[in-house]
Amino acid sequence: MRGPKPPQVALRDEARRALEAVVRGRQTAQQVALRARIILAAADGENTSQLARRLGIEPDTARLWRTRWLALAPLPLAALGVAARLADAPRPGGLRLGGDKPRFEAAALTGGAPGGAAASSPMDDISLCSTAHRAAPL
Repeated sequence: MRGPKPPQVALRDEARRALEAVVRGRQTAQQVALRARIILAAADGENTSQLARRLGIEPDTARLWRTRWLALAPLPLAALGVAARLADAPRPGGLRLGGDKPRFEAAALTGGAPGGAAASSPMDDISLCSTAHRAAPL
């Protein structure tokens, strides 16, 4: 069964040249270059499944970047460049505050890492945290 036709991506010459430069760029991250290829293919009239099959990606990925590009289309390129349009969206959640403080507090509660050695791997850190609740008085 065929789904709805995806919205058409119309590119101005300036945007097309900028996207092609991103794809050709030697210092461009591969994920950003792939996103630029998705937009260029969508602008050339490929539907989501054709585009996904040709680029070896999931249709949801093609759909996401087409939608994201179209949402930013009303803004001029001078206001928001191609690199910013193809960048990752901010991750949910707040910034982690306090750094390694909980790990060091756990080490202080247990008297250090098991066997008296300093924690040297993430698994050591986990064991410190898991034993901290047993060593702390109630």
